[in-house]
Amino acid sequence: FVDDVANLLRWEELSNVVLEGHSFGGPVIIGVAVVMPRCIQQLIYLDAFILPSGTSTFDTLPEKIVDRMVASAGKSAVPAVRPPPLSALGLHATEDLHFVGNRLTPQPLSVYRTSLRLQITVSGNGRPCSYISCTQPTFRGVDTSRECARQQKDWEFRELESGHCALMTHPDMPALMMIGMQMPGPSNWL
Repeated sequence: FVDDVANLLRWEELSNVVLEGHSFGGPVIIGVAVVMPRCIQQLIYLDAFILPSGTSTFDTLPEKIVDRMVASAGKSAVPAVRPPPLSALGLHATEDLHFVGNRLTPQPLSVYRTSLRLQITVSGNGRPCSYISCTQPTFRGVDTSRECARQQKDWEFRELESGHCALMTHPDMPALMMIGMQMPGPSNWL
């Protein structure tokens, strides 16, 4: 995932990028900040996982949930974790349920077990970081990450009255919230 985003930055010759990671995209954006720090202006975590170096997504979840996810992945031809139920994502509108439900796909089990090995802390390789927490309802999977972000003294922390899929239910709101956050100079958004 990190290589895909880093290659896009490289191939498109982008700089001053504001990189936003939603949910599982949190570890991806910090990985990109490690391999391409000069291209990144700011990192924004949208209801995302924040994983310190050497920590996997499974390390942040209760053992009971991990066991259930591993058991369900073992039933597939290729071990993969099924997406969370749509109700956990805060989706209610019929058209949203249909749109998202038809597009969610399982994630390989290995991405939940694998950790990034970083030579930096979660604080963005010296880049400004912000966290937007979706609160209606909260997505339990990112509880640990939400608290980590709240405790970062130099991060901006905001709450959005939306379910975990804010980009679906409130497509303009995360971007509008960023206008008030510290964003120096012109930038590219990814």
